[in-house]
Amino acid sequence: MGTSSFLQAFVVPPNGEPQLSSSQTTSAPPPSVGSGTRPLRRPRRPILSAWFVGLALSAALVVWFNTPWGVPAYHDSLFYMSAAQSVAGGLGISWVGSGGILKPLTHFPPLYPLVLALVSTTGIPVDEAARLLSAMLFGLNTSLLGVVVYLFVPRFDAAVAGSLLFLVSPVLIGVHVAAMSEPLFLLLSFATLAVLSKYLSRPSGLILGSTALLAGLAYLTRYSGAALLVTSMVAILALRDGAFLGRLRDAGLFLLIAVATMLPWTLRNIVLTGSPTNRAIHFHPLTGDAVRRFLDTVYLWIMPGLHSHWIEAGVLLALCAGLAWVAWRETCRPLGVGQAAPLLVLVLLAFMTSYVALLGASLSLLDASTPIDNRILSPLLVAGILVLLVSYGHVRWRGWQSGLARLALLLGVVVFVSSSLRNSQDLLSGVRVSGAGFTGRSWRTSPLVSWVETLEGQPTIITNQAMAIHFLTGIPAFQIPEGLDPVTAQQRPQYSDEIRGVRSRLREPNAYLVLFGDHASFIQSHPALMTGLELLLATADGVVYVDPLSHASANFPGGEVFRPRAMSGTTYRTPESGCPGLLCSPRPSPSCAIFVPFGARWVDVCG
Repeated sequence: MGTSSFLQAFVVPPNGEPQLSSSQTTSAPPPSVGSGTRPLRRPRRPILSAWFVGLALSAALVVWFNTPWGVPAYHDSLFYMSAAQSVAGGLGISWVGSGGILKPLTHFPPLYPLVLALVSTTGIPVDEAARLLSAMLFGLNTSLLGVVVYLFVPRFDAAVAGSLLFLVSPVLIGVHVAAMSEPLFLLLSFATLAVLSKYLSRPSGLILGSTALLAGLAYLTRYSGAALLVTSMVAILALRDGAFLGRLRDAGLFLLIAVATMLPWTLRNIVLTGSPTNRAIHFHPLTGDAVRRFLDTVYLWIMPGLHSHWIEAGVLLALCAGLAWVAWRETCRPLGVGQAAPLLVLVLLAFMTSYVALLGASLSLLDASTPIDNRILSPLLVAGILVLLVSYGHVRWRGWQSGLARLALLLGVVVFVSSSLRNSQDLLSGVRVSGAGFTGRSWRTSPLVSWVETLEGQPTIITNQAMAIHFLTGIPAFQIPEGLDPVTAQQRPQYSDEIRGVRSRLREPNAYLVLFGDHASFIQSHPALMTGLELLLATADGVVYVDPLSHASANFPGGEVFRPRAMSGTTYRTPESGCPGLLCSPRPSPSCAIFVPFGARWVDVCG
């Protein structure tokens, strides 16, 4: 099958009927779109193209103009951006770890940082590259949802509804306004499912290969893309027409191409870590709290203003019953050649099932730290919207039913938009005014980060935010070890040795323990680390501790006075009276500090 035939398979003719060969025409079912009384009026293709292109540009501008601080960067984002910088610098797919040591990226897939690195080759910093990429992906995904709906059920009202629901959803806006891999995963995932459904309705080797390649790329964006592999294999074996041997052959071909796409990265990780995803199997059973978070998240998509467990249970039961009915109805229909819409519905339902099952297995066996939130569950929301709109467009509404269906769709969209718009505006306003995460105002203007930047020489920084310090200042820092491994939910046997290593580093010249956030609880939970350390300074967002003996002996032989550069906005302890060697003026100024060794302690004085 040539390229022109491949493209032709994705084009819906003006009359909405699939183009079939003469041998297929007799067995093809009648068109499934329309009111039953007269054909629907559809916009011309130039108008459609202009609509979807304009929609993509508008959505992209929404993200761009609301992220002057940059798209929010969270903990995982720092791994991606560090890896992108390494790729752009010719250092391979690696990230700067504790102490500035370059480590190979294995815990996260490579495609998102590779795309970030590609965008940053234009000369823009990696955080700006993440901002530009997020804007582009929000535009593409908003338009893609409408395009997919129109390709499978060429109803312009359903396509507009799909794009509008995506555009105003606070959940999907929040997913895209972040330097994370989910937007790229959504693009590749739903392109995979759409192409797979086209293949099932019009089998073709080229379309099958495209499906496998897209599925492999989705896996290289997020490891949960394995759900696409399961979905595709099941769909090819169960939904494709033809003899079983033919289906088995196509399933094998799909698996071969998909695995070939993923194999180099997988083998690399196995060689480096002994695991395809840098995760070991440990059984940590799924908890009731995790199930509750899942149900709460999905429920709030449907009923954002109501918080009642009884209503929640009823709504979710109704949703499950509705999805089960859709699946039963579509499986009972004859699925002949050209019936792409019902096939897409079944594929989407299979994907939702596979995704939830894979998430549960991952939480129980591989990664207990996976959050159950809007970001992780966003593929289910997009799949649900597609199921709803494709089912609506596929039904053969007749007479008064057509008007009633359109009215129901209009009312549903109006209710969703009105309930979502305020939350979306608040989210975008917050990001626009103050930013969020490590690229937000609070971190960009952090007094403690500014103090770290004043340190001269090669300081040894030990902190609970090592990657943030390196991202914001370029100074490598050591991460404080944790006793509990968040991935396996197991105690780390080497924790005691690592704490002793940290105490040893604190005795080095120019070494500081820098704690951000709620340091009081940290101090209480880490007695072995904090015992004997002295408070050096406190700022609005954290504190600095030092080992007093180390600084007195190593940094200040002969009583030399250490004078850091002036820094405003810092609070220091009151000087002790009667301390020999004070160099304070009678009227201290809080703008700078002088630290004088006093026996085995430190005394803070302002001058």
